[in-house]
Amino acid sequence: MATRQLPSNIIFILDSREQPYLPEILKETEAMGISVRLIDGKAEESPAVGANDFIVTDSIAGAELARKAGTGYVAFVQGELSRAGFWDAQCVIQGFDEVDGDFIVKMYERARNIPWTILETERTILRELTLDDIDDLYKLYAQPGMADYIPPLCEDREEEVEFEKMYIKSMYGFYGYGIWVILDRETGKFIGRAGVTHRDGFEDLEVGYMLSREYQHKGIASEVMRAVIDYAAKKYGSTRLNAFIDERNTSSVRFAERLGFKKNGKAMIEGSELDWYVLITN
Repeated sequence: MATRQLPSNIIFILDSREQPYLPEILKETEAMGISVRLIDGKAEESPAVGANDFIVTDSIAGAELARKAGTGYVAFVQGELSRAGFWDAQCVIQGFDEVDGDFIVKMYERARNIPWTILETERTILRELTLDDIDDLYKLYAQPGMADYIPPLCEDREEEVEFEKMYIKSMYGFYGYGIWVILDRETGKFIGRAGVTHRDGFEDLEVGYMLSREYQHKGIASEVMRAVIDYAAKKYGSTRLNAFIDERNTSSVRFAERLGFKKNGKAMIEGSELDWYVLITN
């Protein structure tokens, strides 16, 4: 299956190159197999920038260079310096203690609409949904019993495409999390969905999953969801996670209990009364 797409070079164009944690970021990025260049932002001559490069800069000149090359960039803004010149930055950071090599690569991917690979387990890969997954999504939901207790996809495929476009933009793009795609690690085949999301009126994140029938009863669901729970705890500091389950969905109730979720009462979710389960992660 396809491997993660990495930039050819990450070019740090910095007026001030003596920054705490910067040497560690440079080493970590090189260890990922990416060439790193550290350029003086005050230099008169601009560095050559390729189409597959990415820029990190505290320099307006660096931002202009990224615009001309169409590469995208991360802006490094210290103290009270104005962000006005970095209006189109993929993101703005205030220190290199906030980031790592993987974060910079993810900003490169965002600039090119490349779906993020979220995590890997022994048998699966979780990544962000793309519009190319829509047909597989419909096939998954069409399996017997799969959507008995959850909202269906739109009957009109184009409506679903528009919904997923907004989901990708607003959930992945703004929050950085959501319900992701599960792929078979060996074959790259689409086999389900899993992830975390938030729901109005509830402080803690909510987990959800679906797994193709041919991959059920093999321990894959447990493998994936334990990885998702661990990821939520470490990445987002989630000490509690919610799951909302129709009481008739006995298989999902048993699975949630095996993961350690305990019933916390009832909750009204989109007009339906569901059992509310909570997992304490710490």
